[in-house]
Amino acid sequence: MNVWQDKVPSESVLTLQQSLENISDDKIASLSAIPLKSPILGLVFGLLWGIFGVDRFYKGDIGLGIAKLCLSWLTLGVWCFIDFFLVWKGIKKDNLNKIMQSIQCLK
Repeated sequence: MNVWQDKVPSESVLTLQQSLENISDDKIASLSAIPLKSPILGLVFGLLWGIFGVDRFYKGDIGLGIAKLCLSWLTLGVWCFIDFFLVWKGIKKDNLNKIMQSIQCLK
């Protein structure tokens, strides 16, 4: 659980712990193999190459990445600044969804 603490929304940690209580230890060990994305890496991509949409491509939002690449110059960097936080939160939510789906499959 501590492995995921920085990769899921902090308000969802308690819910995640409750979901894990009914699962055996060997199944919990298999959950550690879930490929999760790093929100910190998303922030770094947004900071360095956000105007090119690299942070959105990393998150998996290809359509928004292309739109950001094509249109971010029109917003004079405002989109990049706002998206900096949205990508960070979005990666955490995506990671939580992956974990919860895997837990449902194990039950």
